[in-house]
Amino acid sequence: MQPYHRENCFILQDQQLGNLRGLSSGNPPTFHPLNLPSHQSRRAKVYIELRDVYYALYHTESNAQQEQPEMREKLNTAYELFVKQYGRLNSAENIKLIKSDSAGREIPYLERTVGGVIHKADIFHRPVSFSTKNIASENPQEALAASLNKHAKVELAYMSQVSGLPTDVLKKGLKDHIYFNPIDGDYQIAERWIAGNVIDKANFVRDYLKNQPENTEVKDSLQALEKAPPQPIAFEELDFNLGERWIAASTYGRFASQLFDTDVNIHYSETLDDFNISCARKNVHILDKFAIKCYKLMVLSSNPLLRRWALS
Repeated sequence: MQPYHRENCFILQDQQLGNLRGLSSGNPPTFHPLNLPSHQSRRAKVYIELRDVYYALYHTESNAQQEQPEMREKLNTAYELFVKQYGRLNSAENIKLIKSDSAGREIPYLERTVGGVIHKADIFHRPVSFSTKNIASENPQEALAASLNKHAKVELAYMSQVSGLPTDVLKKGLKDHIYFNPIDGDYQIAERWIAGNVIDKANFVRDYLKNQPENTEVKDSLQALEKAPPQPIAFEELDFNLGERWIAASTYGRFASQLFDTDVNIHYSETLDDFNISCARKNVHILDKFAIKCYKLMVLSSNPLLRRWALS
């Protein structure tokens, strides 16, 4: 198992192409062979080699915070081999393959287009998970930027190291830019702290202050939350549309089953951002009553759920 493995991702086992399944079951995942035509299987195997080398390089450099020139050379070799045999990653045939792999979300971004010319992404030339430049600055803002670039979070010890400033001076200089989060026990930038469910956060912090009423950092954090409550939206102003991703697929399934008077199953694939609709028994509602309307939906609608519904 690798950190980038996902349910239904492509994997090679003894040079046999297959899918990995059962990652969320609590049991060891299982390998399911895929019987593809030989030319598709060869393309998939070369792609998997490129994907695995990319993730190995990224995670190794991210964890070690050190350049890995040999692994970067392997990535360039794997990419050149794939392009030589099957063309650019973002060509129509290749992107179709990549999108069918649940672990391939980042692979299309290994190429970028500038002025109509395709270039390799930065990771082919240098590390992207950390900065290779030495930072020495007595500016708290620059120290914060350096911490976010290298660690993707507020690391006061690192900020103190690169700036030469004590942590108390840094916190004073970054007032209103960082806040202490008593929920996780660390510091967060303002944009992250004053985001999400601020009402629940504020309630938690109030309970926290009952036991530590003199904690001025937490008081400042609570004050920031209280200044940014979300504006309630009246129910009549809410707009519900078929295909909203935040509505569970099972809810759509119950609605369709009631509408068509038959069992309808709807599955949403987050990886492909697509809906799959099936029903065990079609009836007069599907074949006659809603047939014309569904055909219009299929032709006219850009909503993926409505189009799938029409096709089913």
